[in-house]
Amino acid sequence: MGVGALSALNTLQANLMVILVTGPSAWSALMPLAGYGIASRLDHVLIQFIFALGTAVVTMVGVNVGAGNTDSAKRVVWFSRAR
Repeated sequence: MGVGALSALNTLQANLMVILVTGPSAWSALMPLAGYGIASRLDHVLIQFIFALGTAVVTMVGVNVGAGNTDSAKRVVWFSRAR
């Protein structure tokens, strides 16, 4: 429950910040509100791909390190880094 609670808190914080920033920007103008809305939706969609890549990389590195293949683990890390 400790890890799950921290993960839930992180998701709650991200969504709460979207609400808190969207509210005041709605009073200023329509274009900033639309831009922020699009950016926050893109963030919510793309975060799934980032988590998937991170999970795969951690798994491959862990398997290689556990098997004693540190060179393979380093290649996985270098191949998966942002280009």
